[in-house]
Parts: sequence; C-alpha cells; structure tokens
Amino acid sequence: MRSFFEWLSHSKKQVLILLVLTFAYGLFKIINYSFSYDTDLILLDSKNIMDSWLGLGRYFLVFLKWIFSTYDDLCLINFLTYVNIFVYSILFIYFLNINVKKTSVLRDVLCGTLLITSPFFLEQYNFTLQSFEVSFSMILMVLSYIFTYYYLFRKKKILAFITIILLISTFGVYQSFINLYIVGVLISLYKINDLSFKENLQNIFKTVFLFLIGMLGYFIVSNVVQDMLNIPDNPYLDNMIMWNRQSILTTLFGFLKDIVKLGLGIGEIFNLSFVFSYFLIFWFLVKGKRSRTQKIYIFFLMMAPFLLNFLTGSRVIFRSFLSLPIVCSFFFFETYHWFDWIKFILILCLIGQIVNGFLLLLSDYKRYLNDVEIASKVYRDCGNSDDVEIVIKGLEYTEENVSVYKGEVMGYSYFEWTADGENADRYRINNFMKIHGFDAKLPTDDHIAKLRYMNFESEYPNSGYYIVDHQVCYVNLGN
Repeated sequence: MRSFFEWLSHSKKQVLILLVLTFAYGLFKIINYSFSYDTDLILLDSKNIMDSWLGLGRYFLVFLKWIFSTYDDLCLINFLTYVNIFVYSILFIYFLNINVKKTSVLRDVLCGTLLITSPFFLEQYNFTLQSFEVSFSMILMVLSYIFTYYYLFRKKKILAFITIILLISTFGVYQSFINLYIVGVLISLYKINDLSFKENLQNIFKTVFLFLIGMLGYFIVSNVVQDMLNIPDNPYLDNMIMWNRQSILTTLFGFLKDIVKLGLGIGEIFNLSFVFSYFLIFWFLVKGKRSRTQKIYIFFLMMAPFLLNFLTGSRVIFRSFLSLPIVCSFFFFETYHWFDWIKFILILCLIGQIVNGFLLLLSDYKRYLNDVEIASKVYRDCGNSDDVEIVIKGLEYTEENVSVYKGEVMGYSYFEWTADGENADRYRINNFMKIHGFDAKLPTDDHIAKLRYMNFESEYPNSGYYIVDHQVCYVNLGN
C-alpha cells in the first residue's frame, strides 16, 4: 500500500495530463469576466449574504470566505477554483488506486477528467460567490475519504480524530457534503473487502460513529456560532422538505421524474455517465467475481447520491448533486479492465460532457454580455442619470436577443429570474445595473403599483418600451 507521495512519484504522467486538461477546460471561464445570479450579493453586500449562510449552518463557508478574502476578484476566484478542482481530482484518483495492483495511466486520466468536466460541478461553480470555498472543501472531503480508509485499515485513533475535524468543517460549507461522505465511506468499505462478517460489522460501526460525531459537532458549532452572532435560522432549507407539503404520491412522482431526467439529461445538462456507469456496475456485479459483501456495498452506493432527496422529498437540484460524479467515476474505475470497449464508452461520456460544458460556458458568457447591454440601454434611454428611478415590468429572456444553450442555471438572464413567478426581481436587476455603473434608484412600492396601469406602445427593445414621468422611468421588458 503506497503513500500519496510515493504514488505521486510514480504517476507523474497522469498528474501532468490532468493538470493540462483542468486548465484547458477552465481557461475560458478564467479569462472572461462574467458572473451569474447570486454573485451580485457578495459583490455589493457581503455581510448580508454571509449572515444568510450562517443562518443555513454554513459557518465554515463564511470562515473560508473571511480567511481568504475571496470577494470581488472574480478572475482570481475562478483560477483558484480550478486549482482546487485539479487537487481534489488528483487526490480522488489516488484514493481509488489505494490497494489496487493493476495500474493504468489512461484509466486514471479518464476517471479524473470525468470529475473535472462534470456538468454538475460546472453548474455549482458557476455560482462564483462560493466556488472557491466549495471546491476547496471538496479537497477536504476527499481527504476525509483517505483518512477514513486508513483509519479502518490501520485502526489508529488519530486518523479518526482528523476525519471528524474534516467532517465538522465540510458539513459547515454545504449540506450536500453529507451525501458525499456517505459515498466515500461505502467506497472505503468496498475497497477494504474484509470477508469476515464481524470485521465488516465493526468497520460499519466505526464509520457510523465518525459520521454521527461529525454531524453532532456540525450542529453544535452551527448553533454556537448563530447564538454568539445573534443570527436567526434561514428557512431556505426547511422549504426544501416536501413530504409535509404535498401528498406522498405527488412527492414520489416528482422525485422519480427527476431521476429519469437525470439519466436522460435535463434541459441542456448532458450526462451519459450516469446511465452507462450504473448499467456497467450492475452487469459487473451480476457477471463479475465480487464477494457478497462488496455487492451489498455497491448496491447502497448506487442509491447513496439520492439519499438526501429521498429523506426530504425534495426535487433534484443538479448543482447540489456533487456525489453522483464521484460515484460514476468510481464505477467506471472499477469496471475499466472488465472489457476493452468500456474505455470507449467512458471516452464517449467525456466527449458529451466536454462539448456540453463548453456550450454552457460560451452561452453563459454571451448571456452576461447581453445582460450588460440590456442594463446599459435601459439606463441610457431612461435618462443616463443616477437620479432616475427605474421601475421594471415583465421579463426579458436571453434567447430573445442572442442564441443560448441553457443548463439548470447557466444561460439564464438577470432580467428573467423571477421572485413571484411574474415579475423580475427588482433588487437583483438593480444590483446588476449598479455593479456596472448604472446606479439608478430603487423603485418605490407606489410606483410599482402604478406600473400595472401604464400603457406601453411596445416592449423592449422596440421604440416605446419605456415611459418617463417626473424622474421615474417605467420599463416594459415584455411577457
């Protein structure tokens, strides 16, 4: 069993290739300034958004934001994010290679690239306000996998202590890391492959202990931080729990519908790796030589990415589905040498992800430039003055102005996000305009009410889409 640095010294080729692929894939995002929904909040009012995170129990996210001061240099944040992506991909490939005798440069590169180009990670890191912190915490999470494995193998308590500290930290960044750790535990138990029922039971109890202490520590730290800083609970996560909000049948149908969409690709999120890797591992377990214990671990591993959604009844939010690329990469790694043609399936999945990723990156950049153009035109037409109050009605979809390839969030305009299902959020539009130097006044409730009765000749960008009345500019974006 090789240490990480010993493995690294023998794996220079795949490390170098993954380094090149990481920054080749991320270069467009790094060099082209743009941002999407929510990043405006950190740029204009960092304290408010961090208080909101604390109310969600994301204290370590706030700590990382404070310690690294990753607030407004978006190009630097994107660069550091891809540094983190490279590091955790290398660590994960090392984790997969622990106790594996048959090495393969191509297998390591392909399975690592599956993480680097995952559309779920791409959508997550499109939220630049937290991309560095979440990707940095992915490094800590993969380290928790490694320490968990070595704790079970070597039975040293210091390794358990380090793992608990890592869990208390990472759970305090993003609740999806709870699923991520369960995935790592199952892979560790599978890799140890102890045929003794007693030893397996002991290992399971040890990992449950680590998980429960990590969760307990997370809740304690979260509550202490909120009490010390007088931060109220944020109801955002409570609103995700659907079992008590609608019928069980409706909840189950919505959940299963999302799983089917996940397999086939939802909207423009193309994800062949899910269907192929799950099919291969299932067939591998049926035909391959694996112990009964390993088959049980694989069965639970197949379900693990959906655990939080099943417990809460919530619909699948793809940018929070960070455990699925980990599982798919492991399944491909495990079945890689079974048949020669598996490598070609993996390459096909990667081509789909890479093409999909570049289309999303390019489209979201075009969306950003279009948003800037809309903000600029509205500001100019309304008087080009900070004294003007701009009141906006309706939505302006990106595809009305430029061709766009939309993902779950990427490609969606600031001028089409809705607060109530009808009108664009006035604060977010005002934020976006303010960041770009178009610092108009926020609309008052009276003028918003008056907007309902305004008769516009047309909608944006046609002549007659706005009406100016006593330093108040009423704008009609359209239906």
